[in-house]
Amino acid sequence: MSEDKAKVEVIQGGKDEQTNQRMMRAIVIGVQKEVKDVVDDESSQSQQLDSQVWAGLKDQYVEPPLDLLTLSMLRENNSELGQVIDAMEVNIDSFGHRFVLNPWAALFKDDDKVVKEVALEKIKLVNFFNNAAIDTTSFVRLRRDTRRDIEGTGNGYWEVITNASDEIVGFKWAPSHTIRLYPLEQEAIEVETTRTKIGNDGKPELTKIKHWKRFRKFVQVREAKKAYFKELGDPRVMDSRTGLYQKDGDKEVPLEYRANSMIHFRIPVSRSPYGLPRYIGNLFSIFGSRAAEEINYVTLKNNNIPSLMLLISGGGMLTGASIKRIEEFVETNIRGKDNYSKILLVEAEPIEEGALPGQSSDIKMSIERLSSEQIKDAMYQEYDKNNIDKVRSSFRLPPIFTGRSEDYTRATADTSKKLADEQVFAPERNEFDSALNTLVMPLIGAVWHMYKSNSPNVTDNQDLIKMLGISEKTGGMTPQIARDIMSDVFSKDLGDVVSIDPDVPFTLQVAEAAKNTGPINLGTVAATKSLVEGGDVLGVVKALRIEISKALKEAES
Repeated sequence: MSEDKAKVEVIQGGKDEQTNQRMMRAIVIGVQKEVKDVVDDESSQSQQLDSQVWAGLKDQYVEPPLDLLTLSMLRENNSELGQVIDAMEVNIDSFGHRFVLNPWAALFKDDDKVVKEVALEKIKLVNFFNNAAIDTTSFVRLRRDTRRDIEGTGNGYWEVITNASDEIVGFKWAPSHTIRLYPLEQEAIEVETTRTKIGNDGKPELTKIKHWKRFRKFVQVREAKKAYFKELGDPRVMDSRTGLYQKDGDKEVPLEYRANSMIHFRIPVSRSPYGLPRYIGNLFSIFGSRAAEEINYVTLKNNNIPSLMLLISGGGMLTGASIKRIEEFVETNIRGKDNYSKILLVEAEPIEEGALPGQSSDIKMSIERLSSEQIKDAMYQEYDKNNIDKVRSSFRLPPIFTGRSEDYTRATADTSKKLADEQVFAPERNEFDSALNTLVMPLIGAVWHMYKSNSPNVTDNQDLIKMLGISEKTGGMTPQIARDIMSDVFSKDLGDVVSIDPDVPFTLQVAEAAKNTGPINLGTVAATKSLVEGGDVLGVVKALRIEISKALKEAES
């Protein structure tokens, strides 16, 4: 298939993966040749080394649908994609995390042994995640690096680092453009997966679930060196240098060369084990905006349309010296934004032969202004604006998240933030939490707690106050429910309620306490008559609570 036919097929929606890949590479090579500032010599050399090693492995791994290195560099070549990816990274993964109790833990709140076990488990989890990010400043930084890869290339990878006892000690981020996937193995093997199970006594426990599974392996290439990894859950020993599994009778693989496991996060597509980024449908919009920026830059830098034109009429012509002077002047002085006000001196002579110096002539020299023809502003403004909207809409983000908030009021901004968190950010956080709670938490021995990502406070405080007030008056609000709501709003573990019954509405507990303390000072309560007549119901409730509190203290004394 010729290159022109390949391009036409891609534009018209061709389904050939090889054609798509060839098209992607052709476009990016052109951009890199024209814009030499984007890729320096060092990175170009690294790409060449990588491509040589990949060529030797090409018949072994699964070819990604599009070039991953190209995808990872797109944010550097587009004025909108970088901001959008940053918005996804910040709003999904930058608020930290906390550990919440599993629902069944409430059944054992009176069991001192379980309470101590729960407390020790939380200490263990805090210590683990505080130190789980290998070669990174924090677990939040690890998540943000991974999110940037997921949104940029559709794929993110964690290397799972274990000790000699095969216990997880941490995770290390692996750049997605350096990883390739091997096909699933033809034969499945029987494995044991660690999961949390509720026992007959109601207590959670770790259990091994046996099942059959086909695994795949991963290879990473960086600077002409390669390393192999196995999939998380694969119990076999693999040599990280060769990618071969150790079999019965083989020489034991040294501990330092045993392959670690890999966790693969991705934006799934049905036709490939790799993921694809959300913006992939707007790929040509990204390249188009880049081309428009280059045209505007070159036009501004070179002053392509001069501001003046020199006209000779009346039977005259420029001298050879003047023509040469003009050519040199245009070549050396007019180009560039600092030379717009240069002055050029020219001289002319009559066309007729034999004309004497000083003899009268009809030669006229005039200057025609071309400032009205010069480009006053950037070209392709509407085209670029439409491309920006396309790229952002592929992530389903409101404009305020990329700094385009000129038309926003406080009400519309709050609504946009809340809608984006409900529809985009929160589902991604929940999916990440589910992956960690399923794959990682059982492996580090957690049974009483769940990993939960923190989120920004997008709740309307006035609506929340009204809801809590109505719920309390109607007996639907218990101290534990209120505590759980506040924990989500503040993204902070507020702990358990210990001084009162957490599962009985507070108003009922107050009424029961007042009933058991005998008569209350009715004279003081009668003083609230003016409050009742004035319609200040909250004032009445406050006054009654003060009297009930006094009665309780008197009963205790």
